[in-house]
Amino acid sequence: MLNVLFGLDFMMTAEQKQLCLDYWSVVDTQENYANHLHRLCQTYEVSPEQVFKTVQLSYAYLDDVTCVTCGMNCPIYLPADVSIMRSKDSWTCDHCLPVLERENRFYPLSPF
Repeated sequence: MLNVLFGLDFMMTAEQKQLCLDYWSVVDTQENYANHLHRLCQTYEVSPEQVFKTVQLSYAYLDDVTCVTCGMNCPIYLPADVSIMRSKDSWTCDHCLPVLERENRFYPLSPF
């Protein structure tokens, strides 16, 4: 998989872990997301809600997109996030954004 890091809950079963990995595998393909989800439901004999509930037990990060301030890897919540985040010039995490906004309020960038 292209530059996607995973964190899986240690209490997950082997099948749940595989479902999560299969869910994110759509990033590497040209497959339509809806078709991919439908195929996962058929393969694992679960509903879309069960897929999402299982995927919520894991987390995924891009290892090639990091916060410009602290260097944290960019979390992704949906496969569509991958191309969106990679298309940006830079990214600031939710923890650093308020700090940068506060600093810019007190020390605005000079137009010169």
